[in-house]
Amino acid sequence: NSMELAKRRGIKLLFDAPNDMPTVSVDPERIETAIDHLIENAIKFSTPGAMVKVSAEVSTPDDDASEDDGFGFVLMASPDMLEISVEDWGIGISEHEQDHIFSPFSQIDNSSTREQGGAGLGLAVVKHFVEAHGGQVKIRSRAGEGSRFSLWLPMVKEDEF
Repeated sequence: NSMELAKRRGIKLLFDAPNDMPTVSVDPERIETAIDHLIENAIKFSTPGAMVKVSAEVSTPDDDASEDDGFGFVLMASPDMLEISVEDWGIGISEHEQDHIFSPFSQIDNSSTREQGGAGLGLAVVKHFVEAHGGQVKIRSRAGEGSRFSLWLPMVKEDEF
């Protein structure tokens, strides 16, 4: 359990989500597993006394996420998505390593990662679960400065349910 792990490691967990969250159509067990995995990773790679922030908000994907028709016209306006982010201020991940972290059995090759027990299938499974829901996983990280993993899930339009 993430709460127990945080307590054991002296990490403060901060949850930040508005009360009026939009509806998303997901397999709750799989998405909960994905979020838990990201929280546990953030805790593992943070120093005792640090904070891990979990937040949720409605976001519109960047323009580069929309498909271009080859003539510079965007084929479809980006729909709003529910963005769930897990952010830490731990060891971070270099750009080179970010290219590989979602591959099965990939493990960032550095001593602190080895110490914590690596990702194994974890991030590949997170990516698979989210993409199976029509979503995306994004990462923003710099070595030594922490990481922010975001799950982007399509929102259900009001007239769909």
